[in-house]
This record gives sequence, structure tokens and C-alpha cells, in this order.
Amino acid sequence: MKKILSFLMIFVFAATVLNAQYNVLLVDDDDNTPEADPIVTALTNWGGTYATHTTSASGVPDSITMSTYDMVIWYTGNDATTKLWNVSDTTGVGAGAAKFNNAVQGFVENGGVLWIDGLDFIYDLYGSAPDDFAAGDFVYDKLGITQYLSQSHVDDGTFSDGVQQLDKSISNTITTLDPITWSYLTLWYCDGYAINANATALYEMGPTGYDLADQISAFYYNNIIASSIRIAKLGDGTNIVQAKIDLLVSEMIAAAQSGNFSAAVNEISKLNINIYPNPAKESASINISEINNASNIAVYDITGRIVYSKAISGQKHITINTSDYASGIYNVIINSGNETYTTKLSVVK
Repeated sequence: MKKILSFLMIFVFAATVLNAQYNVLLVDDDDNTPEADPIVTALTNWGGTYATHTTSASGVPDSITMSTYDMVIWYTGNDATTKLWNVSDTTGVGAGAAKFNNAVQGFVENGGVLWIDGLDFIYDLYGSAPDDFAAGDFVYDKLGITQYLSQSHVDDGTFSDGVQQLDKSISNTITTLDPITWSYLTLWYCDGYAINANATALYEMGPTGYDLADQISAFYYNNIIASSIRIAKLGDGTNIVQAKIDLLVSEMIAAAQSGNFSAAVNEISKLNINIYPNPAKESASINISEINNASNIAVYDITGRIVYSKAISGQKHITINTSDYASGIYNVIINSGNETYTTKLSVVK
């Protein structure tokens, strides 16, 4: 018995140390505060290191703050005017015209795991479904969404007024909760998506026979998880069930810690890209002739702040003025279709 107790104590200690080494930031971007409180409780029960940030009170967390975390859970709840995007009024914005706000963009480009959950973060950009996306559209390139298909309650016909549950996808090896239900009999405004072949479905609308059954509502693509779950409202049809929220949150964080959600970053060798001079002082010339269809270049400082960004379609050489840059190492990020490439630029003054 003593050996068993000693083993359990060691296991608990090891799990606590592991969690303590992984930092999670919960961004409450839902003005229906305190809706996100059950997620805070789930993070407390998880036992790791976390912090919370409420956008309605404090605005968007800055890049320095975000750079200190391994994972960000960006919760939009049921709020149709989120601060996730880089425009203040996103109603009617066309495909390809918007990106994440600069802090989130830098966090993702530098490999951080982003979990966006809520009912309106795509609606906020594009309004009612349907919408189709192609290469060059941000949600296609970065989130892996090919089509915004529907919203429950709006598009589900006469079978049911809202989606009754989300069923675990066959490709989901991340979580065990199945099915997902809420503190309501049905969930209104749950989004249905079609995703590209490299994205992985987690949950789909159900049950079998529901008008929108099998449309994907939660998935991940590289280091971004997008879900229309509304995790703070998981329940039994009448009440919130904290144990369900605890399970989903802890399993998603465990998957992130294990490296399931990895940034699609190709480290370019010096044979493929040339920066001269490197280290730079006043300027740096970047040769990207080996990269096909490069569309955008961005430079991030060590905190994840964007210091340079430019559309470069058709260009093979770019000159960056570094005279105002502080000494240090900078990440150079080049987007090309569905691929992202990165290399390092050193600045010495």
C-alpha cells in the first residue's frame, strides 16, 4: 500500500510540475461577462499556470503579454462583435480583407497554440452563411475553412430549432467527451464548416437525421483550433455541468502540450534564402527567389510584435529598412499559398 501511495504522490507531483511549465491565457472576448467563469473554473481545476484577460474591460492583450503564453483560449461566447480581428467594424468585410489583430497574428506566427471558441467569430466577418473561400483568403490559408456552410436555428429547416448535440468526429483522437450537449435543449447559431484536406475534424452537428448533421463545428488546422462549441455552456439540457467543461478543457490543453497542434512552419535553409547583410545595421536585402508564389512578408520582434509587413506578390527581392530596429533577433515570416516559411534576421547597432 505504501508503494502505491508513493507512486500516486510522485505521479501527482509530476503532473503538477508538467502543468506548471505550460502557460495558458484565457481571453474573455464575450461581452456577456461573466459567461466565461466556468472556463476559469476549468483552468483552476486543470491545475496549471493560467491568467485571464477580459477585452470588454481591458481591450486586446498586447503582443508582449501574449508572447509569455504557450496557448491562448480566445472565447467569443455569443458576442457578434469580437475583438479577434484587425478591424474594428467587421460587418460586411469581404474575403481576404481581414486578419487576426496584430497581437494574435504574431502569437500564431511564432508557433503559439490558439483555440478560438464561440458562435460568432466567423459571422462577425462575413455575416450569414453561406460563404466560399479559396487560397488567398485568410480564413482559408490560416484556419483551413473552405466553406462557411450554415448556422443552426437559422438554416436548419423544420426538423429542429437549433442543434441538439455535437458528435465526436471519427478523426478526433484528442478528446473523449461525446456527445457534446449544453445547458439548453438545443444550441442556436452553432456554425457548420467545410474544411480542407489537411485540417482535422473534432466535432460535427448531430444527431443523425438532423438537417445539418455531419457539418463540422470544431476542428484544428496546424496550431489553430476553431470551434463553435460555446464551451462555457456545456450541460445536461437544463444546467451547466462543470465536469464536462473541465474534461474538454483539460484534454485540449494536454493535446497542445503534447504537440498535437503544431505550426506549419518550414525553416528555410541558407541555400533557399539569402539575407544580406545578416547581421544588418541600416538595411537588409532578402532574396526569396526560391519561394514560389510568395504573397506576404512580415518581420516580428522577440515579443511577437509586427515591425514590418508588406504584400510581395511577384517579387523576388525585398529591402527592409532596419535603421530604427533595436539590436536583437527578428523572425522573418513569408507566406506562400498554404505554406508559411520562417528564418532569422539579426540586427546589430
